Amino acid sequence: MSATSGVDQKSFKMECSSGLHFIIGIIGTILNVVAIIDQIVQVNQCKTKPAFFTTVFLILISFSDLCTGVYCIIVSIYNIVYNDIYCKKQLEWLTSLECSLLGIINTVGFLTSIFAMTILSAKRAYSIFFKSFAPPSDIDKK
Repeated sequence: MSATSGVDQKSFKMECSSGLHFIIGIIGTILNVVAIIDQIVQVNQCKTKPAFFTTVFLILISFSDLCTGVYCIIVSIYNIVYNDIYCKKQLEWLTSLECSLLGIINTVGFLTSIFAMTILSAKRAYSIFFKSFAPPSDIDKK
């Protein structure tokens, strides 16, 4: 195997990886935009507090996934742009506005997801704990 064959194979794998990230990002972005719009429409139709609560947190989770999709798209594009010259342009990239914005998008998406999951888990634990130790209701007596 020649040295150029190894480089071509590495470049091909990198392009495939970037292409896969791009496709995942596009699909995730489109589906999460649709989910957010659908959940926003459903907020007005919520008749109970638990339904409202669940809908709001589904919006938050969809938003955090949307951030991840956008992040995948942008990183895959820049990965292709800087493919063979990243080492030469590393300082330029790391100090660029685009890199900073990607860091913000990634962090906001991650923290929103963790916040939503933590609150939903606490709500479920609360419901399970107090349902288990609540006195029987009139419905349970029948």
